[in-house]
Amino acid sequence: MIGEKDPLGDDCWRFLEKLVRLKKDVKMYVYRHLPHAFLSYDHIAGFEMIIGDSIAMIKELFALAECDL
Repeated sequence: MIGEKDPLGDDCWRFLEKLVRLKKDVKMYVYRHLPHAFLSYDHIAGFEMIIGDSIAMIKELFALAECDL
């Protein structure tokens, strides 16, 4: 998850590219017009959607972990 206006965004994209080259299963969610640490702000437009996306990602990770057991 990254905000489009994050000054550290280039680092996130480079890290994503490295993971893809290593053939890792990765996803990048980019939220338009949002800054770094946008999850700290509960007054931004679309906050409920972002939290919903976060919950869905966590559930997906738990489901994957259960498959590996």
